[in-house]
Amino acid sequence: MIDAVSTNKTDFFREPFHFDFLCNQALETYINFSHRSYFSIWSAGCSSGEEPFSIAISLKEHRLLNHLFDFKILATDISESVLELAKIGIYCDDKMSMVKEDLLKKYFIRGKDNYENRVRIIPEIRNKVNFQKFNLLSPNFETLGKFDIIFCRNVLIYFEREVQKRILNGFCNQLNTGGYLFLGHSESLAGFTLPLKNIKPTIYLKIVK
Repeated sequence: MIDAVSTNKTDFFREPFHFDFLCNQALETYINFSHRSYFSIWSAGCSSGEEPFSIAISLKEHRLLNHLFDFKILATDISESVLELAKIGIYCDDKMSMVKEDLLKKYFIRGKDNYENRVRIIPEIRNKVNFQKFNLLSPNFETLGKFDIIFCRNVLIYFEREVQKRILNGFCNQLNTGGYLFLGHSESLAGFTLPLKNIKPTIYLKIVK
């Protein structure tokens, strides 16, 4: 039933300015602010894995230029079936339209025979992402730990306002001060009282209450 009512539309590097901001501004600012070199990222509502793998590839590329940090990614969804697909990390060629050619060659393995029109994420990137079932309606956000970056894009729009408030408070409680929350292009925090400052459209900075 969950699979039937869940929306699992996603793409690699969807809303690409988020990934540019993540690497070129958010990470550098946070390194200077927190003096930490290890970052924890949560991809909430990760669907079949394109978002967390896009994050992992972006951060891996950034790390090649700046060896001062490392990272881990938690990717959660309520649907067990899409999580199983995500763990395998195999995608059809038509999913690759937003992936630059150099990244495609570096981080994807081309399939053969029965998998001729498919690619698979390389193990080094797959191992950076921990996929886990989690319901955003759960009150137990604290069981997931603390995060420096949270992505939850085009998920909140499917909830009523009071439920959105509960989920956003959960995010804020688990987001470290100085960390960032990324939302979808159709989502806004207008009218909510939260310890978040709007930095760019759909990008929010966790501030001290």
